[in-house]
Amino acid sequence: MFSTTRRIVAISVLAGGSTAVLAGWLTGFFTWVMVGVTRTWDRLLAWLQAPLDTGHLVAASTAVLVPLIFVLVIIMVLSDD
Repeated sequence: MFSTTRRIVAISVLAGGSTAVLAGWLTGFFTWVMVGVTRTWDRLLAWLQAPLDTGHLVAASTAVLVPLIFVLVIIMVLSDD
């Protein structure tokens, strides 16, 4: 019935995947994951809709200052005689 190793591996992967999906569905794992993703997404959207928040100011200043510091360090290294 199972003539090749490739067929045995394919059937084993299919059976294992089906068992994992069934176990995740029965235990509520997928619901737990989706609730976590939804909460994270809602928090991200709320954070993005508050542009004058302290976190945004820190993130913006970091996004500007870190590349600027890297560029200044590279210029100092290249100009060193």
